[in-house]
Amino acid sequence: MTELEINAIPADPILNGSDAPVRVKVIPEDLTYDAIKSAIYTQARYLHERSRPIAKLVLSRDLYEILNRRLVFKTPAHKEKPYFVTPFGNLRVDIMDEGLDEPLSFIVSA
Repeated sequence: MTELEINAIPADPILNGSDAPVRVKVIPEDLTYDAIKSAIYTQARYLHERSRPIAKLVLSRDLYEILNRRLVFKTPAHKEKPYFVTPFGNLRVDIMDEGLDEPLSFIVSA
């Protein structure tokens, strides 16, 4: 397992008695598209393997900008929220509001 994958696997919220989504922080030394995508895939796989539904990807503003350079989440023609496609399900992409925004972090939730 790489360092990124280790940091992308959260504590199991079921064991903590909570259904709350878990925030995942990305290692600042490797902010490439592939590293961020791998962290998102790891979290989506983690929840999928535990039969937890996944539907939404909430990105901090900095991660949103990094991914948007490659994926182009929004264009004038797109009226609906964009999707980030994973092998474990499609995630509707949203950006964190000011109250949630924490640098280099994301949340995969139902």
